[in-house]
Amino acid sequence: MNTFYLFTLSRAVIKLLRHSGRVRKIIFCRLYLMSPDLKEAAAVFSDPSASQEDVHKAGITCFLKWYGAPTKETSLNAYRYQTFVKSVTNVKPDISSLPPTEGAARQHSYRTYHQVQQWLGNNLPPQDWG
Repeated sequence: MNTFYLFTLSRAVIKLLRHSGRVRKIIFCRLYLMSPDLKEAAAVFSDPSASQEDVHKAGITCFLKWYGAPTKETSLNAYRYQTFVKSVTNVKPDISSLPPTEGAARQHSYRTYHQVQQWLGNNLPPQDWG
């Protein structure tokens, strides 16, 4: 569950949900419990032998779920663009609520993985994990 908490610290996700910390955690916990894909993706962060590509894919899955992307969506950049187009049609577009780019999500995923591995007692070289 620590992996899950680290991802919730993303500023974009926090802005998106505009709820108090307690309510936000409840929302994320419910989403986690109801989504087998999210549970599977979160498990990657506890796997000491996960590759960088596995961590990246798991991170993308997490971000897509948290931003409410359709199940068939696999590209964070494509979903970000769709969200942007939808946002600018509003009178007051909220660009800060866009999902992160895949590059930003990759780095966030690497840092999250590295932190979880540190908590588990697996000292990985930080230069390899963002």
